Amino acid sequence: MNAGGPAGAGAAGLTASELRALFRVAAEVSVTPKKLAGYLNMTTAAVTFISRRLVDSGLLHRVNNPNDRRSLYLELTPLAHQMMRDVHRDFVALLEAATSDLDRTELDTFSATLQSVARSMVRHSARADTSEPREELRPGSAGSTTHL
Repeated sequence: MNAGGPAGAGAAGLTASELRALFRVAAEVSVTPKKLAGYLNMTTAAVTFISRRLVDSGLLHRVNNPNDRRSLYLELTPLAHQMMRDVHRDFVALLEAATSDLDRTELDTFSATLQSVARSMVRHSARADTSEPREELRPGSAGSTTHL
């Protein structure tokens, strides 16, 4: 894996919390610090510190909320989008190499188990908390993106 991958996050100068924040911003496309704090189960002060480091590193940028001058959105920069693509590419390559010796039955079993774990993770994530409605994308944002 290259330095942008999960195993290389420390080498790239990112903490695990910063990497989690980048993944969440990538998934949401455009998110307020308050929502990001909720998703990550962190205080807004912690997210402010993390986002400041990521902005200073050129991985996030702040975008003014056109509907509320007191609010802003966090979005990935082109550099961060490339980093996310690299992380996903490296993960897929690692997964393919790790499963290359499995026969069809083993691969089907592994895939079913992995899908079950993924569904469970979604259910248990902060994102599954439906106490607040999902935030609408800011006008002019790119919409849903994937880095796979």
